[in-house]
Amino acid sequence: MRAAAAVGADYAGVDVIQAPDGRFLVLEVNSMPAWNGLQKVTRLRISDHLVDAFLDAALPAGGRKTREEA
Repeated sequence: MRAAAAVGADYAGVDVIQAPDGRFLVLEVNSMPAWNGLQKVTRLRISDHLVDAFLDAALPAGGRKTREEA
């Protein structure tokens, strides 16, 4: 979150590695992130969560139907 905020991005992909001493280091912040690699290792539908987050931020509270209501 801090890496995205540091470049003024509301939405970003942040590439991270773990250093030998255990700290996490930011390699880069991408304004047009791809999540193909992440999607291959999780059962969550990442695109659904991204759309939900965008709609929640853009629409007033209670202003949209959930997937279950639609």
